[in-house]
Amino acid sequence: MDGLDFLLESLDAVPEPLRQFYGERKGGGFQLKVKGVAPKTEVDQFRETNIRLMKERDEINKRYEGIDPDAARRLAQELDQLKTGNGEALKPYIDRHLAAERDAHGAEKKALQEKLAQALAAREKLAGVVGRHHGLNALRGALSEAKIAPSGEGAIEDLYLRFERSFSVNPETGEVLPRESPDGAAPLGVKSWLQKRLADPLASHLFAQGEGGAGRGAGRAPANTEGKKVYTKAQLLAPTPQMLEEISAGNVIVAD
Repeated sequence: MDGLDFLLESLDAVPEPLRQFYGERKGGGFQLKVKGVAPKTEVDQFRETNIRLMKERDEINKRYEGIDPDAARRLAQELDQLKTGNGEALKPYIDRHLAAERDAHGAEKKALQEKLAQALAAREKLAGVVGRHHGLNALRGALSEAKIAPSGEGAIEDLYLRFERSFSVNPETGEVLPRESPDGAAPLGVKSWLQKRLADPLASHLFAQGEGGAGRGAGRAPANTEGKKVYTKAQLLAPTPQMLEEISAGNVIVAD
């Protein structure tokens, strides 16, 4: 023999002294006993199996990419508990998910409430601007109709502050409505209210010369001041902070 074959179907052609170096194979036949060497068929089978397992591993990794194994196990346990209907075991799961829902809806509700508050504030501010516009128009119209001239634009603003205490304005319709009088007196219309202001010594500085008290008893100070401050119309056209406080407190009498 030139050499020993690695695999043989039988040992008939092998000299008797060399047969000891062969062992029987599981699948039949004989294999030369060599350390560290495997048959080619087994090596090929091992390689094919290894390639197949690696592909299966890659497919599994791709399918479950981004999934936390611990979280998946917890979810699987919770699913088992759901299937068994264990109420006590389900309580932490239910509480956790309810808390998450409450937090999400709470944040959404808070955001909506803030938007609503902003919208209501903007609407109220706009209503104030529109109401003031209608009120000033009503006041100017009544002054013009009654042929009463204010002493200046500042007087219009002062009159309007007093006007607001006696009337309310619907910003949507522009309707001017008298407020309820604290003393229970019958409500006045805008023209009647103006006539009353015209006769009021504390408001006479708001009207041009020749209107109101300026046309009656001009040049004389009121006889009874009752401890109130007396100012001329000229002084009231350029009031000091102290004068404004006294006017606001109703502690002023106007003299020509």
